Amino acid sequence: MGYPFDKECGWSKTKEEGSDVKIRWYFDTTHVGEYGTIDNLFNWWYDDEWFAENYPKHPFSVVMSALLTKEYLVDKINEQKAKVVVKRKGKTWICYEDSEIYKRIKDL
Repeated sequence: MGYPFDKECGWSKTKEEGSDVKIRWYFDTTHVGEYGTIDNLFNWWYDDEWFAENYPKHPFSVVMSALLTKEYLVDKINEQKAKVVVKRKGKTWICYEDSEIYKRIKDL
């Protein structure tokens, strides 16, 4: 979008116990780009009406859509329990990691 990262620190990565990693981006707020200052982008991010009027014509609305879709998909993937393929003694089982069958066969 033409806004450079802050020269001192472009991003930070944090993780609280029991939660996901969070990335925070820092931009040069003094830079005036094609869409004005970075504040315009921040304001558009929270403006559903602006999004409805500008999607998909405006490049930032496409970026917003991609980021929100990715976040939704990652959340849904993380909600789903993982399946495990266990091969023991010539047999193969596919079961959920926290299932009773997995607990019984994992140490065979």
